Amino acid sequence: MITKLAKTVAQTQTPSESTPPHLNERSWLEYQEVTANELCSNLSLELKRIAKKASAKHVHDTRVALRRWDSVWNVLERDGWHTDAFGKKIGRHLKKLRKLLGHLRDWDVNIEVGTTLGVPDELLNKWSQERDKAEKHIRSGLKKMKVGKLPKRMRKFIKVRPYELRREIAQVKLRMLAESAYAHLEPYLKEQEELTRQAEKAAHDWQTMHRLRLCIKGWRYLLTEFFGLTNLELVKAQQLLGKYNDISRISRLLSEDEATKVLAKDVLRKIESQSDLLMKEFTELRKTLPYGLRPALISHYGV
Repeated sequence: MITKLAKTVAQTQTPSESTPPHLNERSWLEYQEVTANELCSNLSLELKRIAKKASAKHVHDTRVALRRWDSVWNVLERDGWHTDAFGKKIGRHLKKLRKLLGHLRDWDVNIEVGTTLGVPDELLNKWSQERDKAEKHIRSGLKKMKVGKLPKRMRKFIKVRPYELRREIAQVKLRMLAESAYAHLEPYLKEQEELTRQAEKAAHDWQTMHRLRLCIKGWRYLLTEFFGLTNLELVKAQQLLGKYNDISRISRLLSEDEATKVLAKDVLRKIESQSDLLMKEFTELRKTLPYGLRPALISHYGV
């Protein structure tokens, strides 16, 4: 099914002469196919690595590859790429893998950050045991879902689905197929910017800051994967909010019962101090988030 947004994107923004040719001259569907193939190759590499060993690095790298894929798939799905077969053979497995890796990654970060904060060895050892349990669960899950077969299924899907989609769209709105990648994709970027703007206005505690972090992450990946842009303000904002989220989670772990709170009272004070510093730094950065940032050709012959 083609979404309402996908049908009307051309009305939102007209590419300028400064728009890079690869976005201005290539059709959106062709561009999506190329982008999906690139991300599939990257994900394939990480899946092979984690199938051999679920180390902290492999878990992190695989989660990054999955997030990159998700940022693009969220757009592709709204443009009609999704099928029941994809959901059954690929989508549900990727969703389960994200959940498994997320749980394991939390323990990796808890241990890493907890060590730097001075969390007592008694608690770190307990967290390491929880990490080992999570890793065993992941190894079992990877075998059951036959993760090694996912890249082949994804590549086959990416090869066939655009052809089917062209036929489907031609029956609904033939002119839509001629839209450039920029004209078609820019409204999605504008929409993500607005989601971030609203999340930023509402962000005041760890839950709302977490939502803002996810919005910024989605915005950053859209800029990178579809528009080829990296922005230092977004990178810094994501890093600050990531650190804040990590120590907030550790604070909640250390506050689960009175005995643990007493054992880790010095760490909790340190977390409170660091949280204040992170939020002070982010307070300034949130005022300069780069809304409206778009790719443009730069002349080497002056202005």
